[in-house]
Amino acid sequence: MDRNKRILIYKILFAIYGLIGVYLLFVRPTTNSYGSYIQNLRYHLNYIPFVQLIRYVKVIMKGYGWPEVHMNLFGNVLFFIPLGLFLPAIKVRFRYFPRFFRMLLIIDLSIEIIQLFTLRGVCDIDDVILNVTGACIGFLFSRPLRHLRRRIDKKIASKRHDPEESEEEVNEANENVNED
Repeated sequence: MDRNKRILIYKILFAIYGLIGVYLLFVRPTTNSYGSYIQNLRYHLNYIPFVQLIRYVKVIMKGYGWPEVHMNLFGNVLFFIPLGLFLPAIKVRFRYFPRFFRMLLIIDLSIEIIQLFTLRGVCDIDDVILNVTGACIGFLFSRPLRHLRRRIDKKIASKRHDPEESEEEVNEANENVNED
């Protein structure tokens, strides 16, 4: 598959991924309302690192493991792995980690700030930590996956252009093309 088609496919998949993210973060119904807008802002903000993560780990260690605990811990990590795969695949400049990391922070902090002011979810530094962890895991896998794809492309290309094809078969194919 040529590079332009592959990038188009990546962009389409990235758009679908983005739409799912927008739905999960901003569209689905929420019932968190605690009085005035200012009171809600206070409730929807956690700027102290690891507070919520430590609570979640304690819940799991006690053997409770509520679904929302697992969903928050593992969901944030797992949901951002594709971001770490797509960004370097779509734009070459994001194959360089510092650039990738800056873009990741811009995306993630934008999400958290929008969540804070729209009161859709919680603006949580622990979410940033988990999201960045997931995207960095995806980034780590992006390079080996790119190399694997190249190897597969080379094998496919070599099978299409088999060097063992006889000169006679090549001449016959050329004659058939010229006749059409």
